[in-house]
Amino acid sequence: RAFAQEAVGSTAKIHRDEYGRPSIEAESEYDLFEAYGYAVAQDRLWQLELFRRAARGRLAEVLGEIVTSVEVKGPIALVELDIEQRQHGYTEQEYQAMYEAMPEFAQRAVAAYRDGINRYLSEARADPIRKLPWEFHVLGYFPEPWTVTDSIAICRLAARIFGERGGRELRNLVLYQQLVKRHGEELGGEIFDDLRWRNDPEAPVTVSLEDQEARAQAAHETAARDRSRRRGPLFALYRWLPDFRAFLAAYERWQKQRRALFRLLGLPVTFGSFGFVIDGTKSQTGRPLLLGGPQMGFLYPDIVHEVHLRAPGWHVTGMAFAGGPAVLIGHNERIAWTTMSGPGDNADLYVERLNPTDHDEYLYQGAYRRMDVREEVIAIRTSPLGFPLRAMKARKILVKRTVHGPVLFVDQANHVAITLKRAHWMRETETWVGFLEINRARNMADFARAVYRIPTSHHFLYADVEGNIAYWLAGWVPIRPAGYDPRLPLPGTGEAEWETNVRPLPHVRNPQRGWLANWNNKPTVDFENPDDVLFGKQHRVLRLMNVLAEPAQLLRRKREGWAGSRLGIEDLLRIEEDIARFDDVGPKGAFLRDYLLQVIEEMGPNDPQLRLVAQLLQNWDGALYADTISSLTVEPANVLFDTLLRRLIWNTFADELGSDLLSEVNINTVLHVLEGERSGVPVTPDYFNGVDRRQVIAASIREAVDELMRTYGPMWAMPLVPREMIHFRHLFGFRVGPSVLMANRATYTQIVELTDPPRGWNRLPSGQSAFLRPNRFFRWLPVLEPTLYNQRVLFHEFGVKPMPF
Repeated sequence: RAFAQEAVGSTAKIHRDEYGRPSIEAESEYDLFEAYGYAVAQDRLWQLELFRRAARGRLAEVLGEIVTSVEVKGPIALVELDIEQRQHGYTEQEYQAMYEAMPEFAQRAVAAYRDGINRYLSEARADPIRKLPWEFHVLGYFPEPWTVTDSIAICRLAARIFGERGGRELRNLVLYQQLVKRHGEELGGEIFDDLRWRNDPEAPVTVSLEDQEARAQAAHETAARDRSRRRGPLFALYRWLPDFRAFLAAYERWQKQRRALFRLLGLPVTFGSFGFVIDGTKSQTGRPLLLGGPQMGFLYPDIVHEVHLRAPGWHVTGMAFAGGPAVLIGHNERIAWTTMSGPGDNADLYVERLNPTDHDEYLYQGAYRRMDVREEVIAIRTSPLGFPLRAMKARKILVKRTVHGPVLFVDQANHVAITLKRAHWMRETETWVGFLEINRARNMADFARAVYRIPTSHHFLYADVEGNIAYWLAGWVPIRPAGYDPRLPLPGTGEAEWETNVRPLPHVRNPQRGWLANWNNKPTVDFENPDDVLFGKQHRVLRLMNVLAEPAQLLRRKREGWAGSRLGIEDLLRIEEDIARFDDVGPKGAFLRDYLLQVIEEMGPNDPQLRLVAQLLQNWDGALYADTISSLTVEPANVLFDTLLRRLIWNTFADELGSDLLSEVNINTVLHVLEGERSGVPVTPDYFNGVDRRQVIAASIREAVDELMRTYGPMWAMPLVPREMIHFRHLFGFRVGPSVLMANRATYTQIVELTDPPRGWNRLPSGQSAFLRPNRFFRWLPVLEPTLYNQRVLFHEFGVKPMPF
């Protein structure tokens, strides 16, 4: 039920509606953010603590050295995540310096937010039974007072999770080394280019060619195609590097465990979020409509919460993370926005040459320099869970840095070290400040200034009450030195430093077609791939773009009586529901299906099995599920297509790559080979080795049918593959509320109509409050009240509720 609260001596009032969402009104900026901190602590105190400890590398102190996960069989060393965060994080003095470098208004907001959290902590200490969440009772400790640097540490972690790209250069180097070892430098380099192409000009883009100047358009398209064909980078520079396969294998094992730990902690691990915006010419009311759908996983509690803030100079509503006082996706009185993780390559690996007689020294600009070395002590819980947190053991580590950044690995035998350089080093708070400025933006110019301030990589979609829509890619993408391949590590000896300028970033305002869409896709035709992402013509954003370009076919089927081409709120929800049917490859029938059907028509017109394959593919739109809400099984054609693609990849690339490197091939690699010189990325080697490609495709189809027959028997063409479920698991293993059918959907959905003032609708998977009340009879059991997941039905049905404003 709705209720209101007031702090003694404060002008702030916290009004909560039937969903428990706080609307905070105050007469001063300090009172506003102090009350905000208090409200977050009421709802998410355990999440605040979890995020703080994750960011500072202090999880093992309360959870112990080892945890278990359903995802990874066997124990996972939680302490290794603490070590990683100490290596990549900052010292307390550096966090304090970052706070002091923020503008005064941002410092005031963070300090007031801190005070509000600490006010609630004081109340919880006085009344732990009613105000201290169940998790603290089980773990046997009371949280420390909140500090401004706790919020800065969380900002650092979140900015990197959502806005850091790159750092795959070592895997690329190992791939290149293996290809050269097997095929020689020339052919190995050509295969490497085919697997890790720089640019595919046919990949879908957010800024369409019609919105670029004609001259620039032709230049961009030609340059992009030339880059995709470029051969013979200066690989000689990398000949002296040792074989890093052993380190890479250990690192990738750790990355798998790290992903499992992040999921346990409720932190995102996947690269995904979508959004789209239409202008008044496309909407039923003549006003812009914006939909944002960040994809951040589905654990408990929800990774974000809702808030509505109002004070002089502030009036904003939307979603935020526990730990920081900025609305990250939302709207104010004049504008609305959403954001997605961007592709700007803002992190590079460097290979440092170490002094053979002292590995704490590295060669830089002709002389050995001393690394910055500090000792860190990690406390590890030894007290059993359920008992007071008293017994500890200590683990000491050395954290080392060079001029480029933290040391990730030292190869003692070859006297080299791997370090990671970030464009946003010690500047992650600028991302936070940028979002705070967006919260107060009054128009497109204000918004653009805020976006350009942000150093980490994010797509932004925008609309305002004046009728404008726009797109920006934010972030500082460094310009690499000439003569070095950006896909590979750079030498750390001083001759391969970044230029002082950063590359100009794409944007467009009021596009001619009247809409903009993004699903973490390429922004413009000339934008090169970062070293850890490969953009190609087959992409998940295709379905979203196709529906926005021609909505009639979908909406006539989804909404009885729908007519015309203009969209309303309900139409945006049906579009969101539709695109959730497709997996991360997108509409799989978009390109490859035509090759398959052509081969069946030419080489197997009388083969009953091949004709059945053709029938399945022809009647399929490339989706994983027929219906997002009701389908209980995977589409049979999807099972067939995935099996067929796997066989086609093996038959095309196995002789060049072997089984150990086949994971480097994806559906776009296959398309490049099939399209030949017509491809945006024409390949050099003949991967079919003189065999007619039709024969290879036909053999792959037959092998796929044989495999399905072995697995499913006579029902091979109609396999019943059950759909996965979303289980909302707590860190401690139990589920909170009912499960929901899996789909490629948003964690948080927001729709805003840019009337004056704007009107918004949104949903969370669970709910605002994640306060688990301890059971007064048996403290090991939490009380799981329905308020903890009071938005689950909305989530399941793709419904929305009005946003407070």
